[in-house]
Parts: sequence; C-alpha cells; structure tokens
Amino acid sequence: MDVEVALYSGRPNPVFRLRGAEREEASRRLGALVAVPDRSAPPGGLGYQGFRLRPASSDGSSDAGAWEVGDAGDEPTVAGSSIVEYAVGGGLVVARGADGGVRVSLDPGRELERWLAERSTRALTEQEIRLVEGSLASEEDPGSDFPR
Repeated sequence: MDVEVALYSGRPNPVFRLRGAEREEASRRLGALVAVPDRSAPPGGLGYQGFRLRPASSDGSSDAGAWEVGDAGDEPTVAGSSIVEYAVGGGLVVARGADGGVRVSLDPGRELERWLAERSTRALTEQEIRLVEGSLASEEDPGSDFPR
C-alpha cells in the first residue's frame, strides 16, 4: 500500500509504503470506518492536507485496480465502484471510487491520521515532520505525542 504525504503543491510529495503487518493494520482501520451520509468531500488547500493511500500490486508497483480490504476479504466499494484511493486528513477519510464516486467517513480523534503520521517519519525530513506535527497538534490535541 503506497502512502503519499500531501504536503506540496507543484512539487512531488513524500511517499512511503506499508507492507506486511502495517498494511494489514491499515486495512483493518479502513474497514472499521463508518460512512457519514450526505457529507461532501472537503475542498483542498495549501500546506499539509493529510495522507493519500493507494493500493500496490504484489510486485511492488502501483496498481489502480481493486482495493483488497474490508470485511472477510470483500472489496470495498463506493456506489458499486472499486475504491482506488483513500484521502485521510482533518478528521475525515474520503474514499474515491474508480468511477469518480466519493464516500466520506469520520476519523474520530484523527486516530487513523495519527497512526499514519507515526509511520511517515521514515519518509520525511525534520522540517516536514514539524509541519505534520504542527497540524495534528493544532487541532484537538495540544499535547501531541507525534514521534520525532
């Protein structure tokens, strides 16, 4: 599973990969989310926006095919279309379907986002870590324990 840290506009964002137990844990966390009816996806902006998760094939290359997470191996969908990306940030998780459909879920306490942030440090510079840490600490948790 490829994870992009959405930090920049106009230049490449840092990317890292979740494998093995981390991939399974991310899949479990994504599968446990509950969709919020009638909630639109938040608009983008500048600076740190969160994380984008995309499937990766078994050979390690990016793969825009079916996302293999969910209960009992079911393929999660957005209105019947395979999910090709999750955007995690600001307390929301936006699942985007291959057909352009969107499903929004809450990320209570930004737990999934914080879990991803802990793993992102291996792909980020000290300055980038401070940007992510600052965003997470500024909302809901002034005593953030984001690792350095």
